[in-house]
Amino acid sequence: MTQQNSKLQSIFGERVRSFLEDNYCMRFKHCTNSLWFVRLVHMANGNHIVLKCYPEDNRIVQLTNNVKTFDQKYDG
Repeated sequence: MTQQNSKLQSIFGERVRSFLEDNYCMRFKHCTNSLWFVRLVHMANGNHIVLKCYPEDNRIVQLTNNVKTFDQKYDG
């Protein structure tokens, strides 16, 4: 793992932890070299969050109820 991927993994992990602390439940998680994917559902209001990380592009994308709400590319 490169230093940049380590930083990206930390940022992605913190986003996931934050949602878990906000009463979201992880429904699905899948990680490969080219995609880290997490699906979460809020236990009270039913909102759905999808977090995708593309390590090769240094990019994190978030969909909330199927609407893109976050898309950021991190400097290498």
